[in-house]
Amino acid sequence: MKKLLALALPIVALALLLGGCGKDGEKDMSSELKAGDVAGANQDEIVATVNGEEILASSVAKEQSMLAQQMAGRVDPSQMQAMAAGLKQQAFVNIVKRILLRQAADKEGLTVSEAEKTAKIEVVKGNFPSEEEFNAQLGISGLTYEAFEKEIEYTVKVEKLIEKLSADIEETTIKDAKNFYDSNTDQFKNPERVKASHILIKTAADDSEEIKAEKRKRIEDLLVRVKGGQKFADVASENSDCPSSKNGGDLGFFSRGQMVKPFEDAAFELEKGEISGIVETRFGYHIIMLTEKEPANTTPFDEISNDIVEYLFSMKKQMEVEKYIQALKDLAEIEYSDSTLMIQ
Repeated sequence: MKKLLALALPIVALALLLGGCGKDGEKDMSSELKAGDVAGANQDEIVATVNGEEILASSVAKEQSMLAQQMAGRVDPSQMQAMAAGLKQQAFVNIVKRILLRQAADKEGLTVSEAEKTAKIEVVKGNFPSEEEFNAQLGISGLTYEAFEKEIEYTVKVEKLIEKLSADIEETTIKDAKNFYDSNTDQFKNPERVKASHILIKTAADDSEEIKAEKRKRIEDLLVRVKGGQKFADVASENSDCPSSKNGGDLGFFSRGQMVKPFEDAAFELEKGEISGIVETRFGYHIIMLTEKEPANTTPFDEISNDIVEYLFSMKKQMEVEKYIQALKDLAEIEYSDSTLMIQ
């Protein structure tokens, strides 16, 4: 099934992306655009004002970098740079929308209590394994905790504004959901998936032949151990160079197209409980153990009906919000220092 997600409304004031390497380094991910590459050399330059509120080049750069990270793995790396101008424009549009909504929320006199702010902060922190990783991501995002709290406060304000805007939207019914399901059956087809664990010994492009031989010998010794009956998770935890080692090498479920091809081919050829030989990819040497295998299937309507109802309602809400933003934009005074960002 193609997962139905509520659309990411341009109300989100803060996007803390988890770092790491996707499926523990094995997804064929694009390189991120660095903030300094996307908005010009002077990051403190004012590129535009919206009703007097300044937008800095650095803000556009951060937003663009976030968009690039969201696209990683779905866009060929060779195409990412060609898309830079379009991503920069979309980043700017997202920021303008958020500013307009924040200004409207302030004009409406909407307030946020400490309890509401604390609750939202806990929701955000809940996306991280630990307080330390949350704080680390704040640093990567270039936010102080005080700035983060301010963003959270505005996020809650804008959520209240959107709830007010959508108060009169007609509810979506199960009948509406069934009509959508019957008209979009392809969206509920699930490809074949497998769940696997692996052990990785990383190699680098500049490794000498001697170093590569040493690493090959190391993975061969580990293969003997797991084939000889040692618990795979224990060997992975103690020896794998992938972050998945902390989970015993568990990569979770994945379908075709999510992993680099040699790894994917080897994994899908295995039967449940089977351990591969040594598999070489651009990341290094792997040993793979298949733990689950799911055939292709279609999600029954009864299992997804509530999600469809929620999705369709969020679409109605999205349309209402976009109309409201357009009205705000028509009345706004937007001045540009960077003409390439001009909104048509």
